[in-house]
Amino acid sequence: MSKPDQGYPLWRKTTPVRVDAATLRLAEQHIESCEACNPLLAEVPFEYVLDYLTGCDPEITDYILPGPGRCPRCNAAIRTGFWRWYRTENDGRKVFVLPGTLVNLKSD
Repeated sequence: MSKPDQGYPLWRKTTPVRVDAATLRLAEQHIESCEACNPLLAEVPFEYVLDYLTGCDPEITDYILPGPGRCPRCNAAIRTGFWRWYRTENDGRKVFVLPGTLVNLKSD
């Protein structure tokens, strides 16, 4: 029996947080533009906006949205990202990453 690798969990324990439509609209109001319409300025992951609004821990939170958010500038879909460790018999340990949309925040 081999010793398991340290520092690489097989499954990251997360807390799913359901975001209602009102919170999603509020998050959209903090956005100036997104990576689709302004790639040079978009550098904040959309889930950071949700972390701020909900007070949730960004290390362990996965958001469940009622649908994608929308960029107020170009109307492109804005999504949150996530990653998961998994193991396959043939290839060993792998990580699946679905990146979230990067946004540029308003400077209020």
